Amino acid sequence: LSCFLLEAKKGKISFSATDLQTGIKEMVDGKVTQEGVVALPARVFVEYISSLPAGTIEIEEKEAELHVTAGKASAVFQISSPKDFPQFPKKEGEDVVLPREAFLSIIEKGGLASGMDETRPVFSSLYIEGKDGTLFGVSTDGYRLARKEVKTKGWKYDGILLPTKAVREVARIIDRLHMENVGISLSARLGQVFFTAGDLFCSVRLTEASFPDYDAIIPKEFAVQITFQREEFLSALKTALVFGKESSGIIKLSIQKDSLLITASSNAVGKNETQVDIEKITGENAEIAFNGKYLQDLLSAVTGETVWFGMNEPLKPGMFKIEGEEGFVYIVMPFRMQGES
Repeated sequence: LSCFLLEAKKGKISFSATDLQTGIKEMVDGKVTQEGVVALPARVFVEYISSLPAGTIEIEEKEAELHVTAGKASAVFQISSPKDFPQFPKKEGEDVVLPREAFLSIIEKGGLASGMDETRPVFSSLYIEGKDGTLFGVSTDGYRLARKEVKTKGWKYDGILLPTKAVREVARIIDRLHMENVGISLSARLGQVFFTAGDLFCSVRLTEASFPDYDAIIPKEFAVQITFQREEFLSALKTALVFGKESSGIIKLSIQKDSLLITASSNAVGKNETQVDIEKITGENAEIAFNGKYLQDLLSAVTGETVWFGMNEPLKPGMFKIEGEEGFVYIVMPFRMQGES
């Protein structure tokens, strides 16, 4: 699994790699004088090729070695038999085509609340489902939830659950290629989802878990609603987290008539308070506490100038929306403040 497959055939050179969960195959044009396939150590080969100046690279297999020549530089790599390389899955199912930007936003924004603990697969995965011409990307780590929706046509699959780390890697490569569209197909038989974009082919193994009923978690009404400037709040939040480190990153938001007070305190360090201007408020004064890291993750991942926040009671989830991010919501579970029952 530390190797990749290099194949030269019919004017195309393909590069294939897999970790058994994710498979990636990309083809480039090249002059092929003799067809063949070899397995190579991935890390060293990629680092070597990346270090070379732009120009033509010649690759030749000789006596169980791969000789690489580029201008005045040359290298020899030990190769393995391609028979030892895991079999690459063959694409099945009919493609659903998404615009590239819609696909990337589903992965980036929909996966924003995904956790890192891969021992709890449902909380480190991205759930994708279609309803009535709308495609949803949803993730949760049990403490927060992100949902991104985009309009689409022709989505024909039931909800699919995919490892977020894997689909982020696929999205990173597709973003680099600047293709117009992305094809997505599902093979329930193989337990794989396939992504195609130009000469790129990727496969990702489905997560074997059931995603929770996320719609039941999303608040529908709000007793208090405010809007404020993202950059001003983010700056104050970063300052608060300097003090909040000693208290697991917990910060308190106090909503007042025309300002939002951000407070973080620690018995060992002290206390910090910063006021942020509120541009618009509906409802009465209120207080709520969150893990500040969850808010920082959100506000660092978006570019909109204005943030909308809605809440009900101090121990019920709060919701964030970002100006310019249509169809995106971010829900965060609060923490109990001292003295609450």
